[in-house]
Amino acid sequence: MPIVSGSTVIRGSRGTPVAQDDNDYLITVIKGMYNGNLETVALDQDHAIKAVLYDPVDDWNKTQTIGLNELATRLGSLQGFDNRGRLLWSDDFETPELKWNVITTASATLALSNAVAHKGDGSIRIHIPAWSNSSATLSKTFYHPLSGIFGVEMAWSCSSILWNHLQLGLIIYDGTTRWNYYIDLLGAARTFFMREHGVGNRGVGTMTYENNDLNFWHLWKLVINTTSERIIRVMVDGIEFDPSAYEVEHAADASDPHIDAHIYVQNTGAVMTLHVDNFILTHMEPV
Repeated sequence: MPIVSGSTVIRGSRGTPVAQDDNDYLITVIKGMYNGNLETVALDQDHAIKAVLYDPVDDWNKTQTIGLNELATRLGSLQGFDNRGRLLWSDDFETPELKWNVITTASATLALSNAVAHKGDGSIRIHIPAWSNSSATLSKTFYHPLSGIFGVEMAWSCSSILWNHLQLGLIIYDGTTRWNYYIDLLGAARTFFMREHGVGNRGVGTMTYENNDLNFWHLWKLVINTTSERIIRVMVDGIEFDPSAYEVEHAADASDPHIDAHIYVQNTGAVMTLHVDNFILTHMEPV
């Protein structure tokens, strides 16, 4: 009997020793001769490996499974020159049900669509009619430890730049305070702003979007440090901006601690259609 480490030793139907650690991960497979064949694991009658591989558990000790969307996301950030932290949640908008809470005003509509997509087969279509200040908000609540460095990113494509505001970020509630970690793209000005506490709008950067560029997919990413209370990095189509000199806007709020992912668009009074795809939320981002 070979010596193996780990908490458990199991044997296949042909006596193949396999060692597992305390989390049921395979750590050793012992080779041997069985019926004249050199084999490393026990096989069933269809020659399939008799094994179950476990993905790491989340913060609530719940075993996670990896779908194609998560597997692709784990390969890296949408921003090709940026590393990615630990994946908390992602949405490719390809399931039959919308996973977000939705608030609309003045007849704005949201619907899953397979007309266009950044990657895969679907996106979320946000249609804003020609009514002044018509708007749509998507929010998703997460009960996750609030400290650390978070990343939030998405891809978007639009029929025209006829919006007042297009916002992406996180709104974090710590039990006493609401922190508004989001970036606002003002349409006509093509300028990114954030709200500095006690000051108001602060310019982060300007992009030279032309109307005929908007139907291409554009990539946004924010990196948020809740310890320093700053947005420390903003990336737009591979171009990086640094707004870390500004403390984010915050206000007293006694809501239970949680995180709200936040996407918001408001128009200028003209018809517009926006598509959003590949939303990704991460934690433990590199500084």
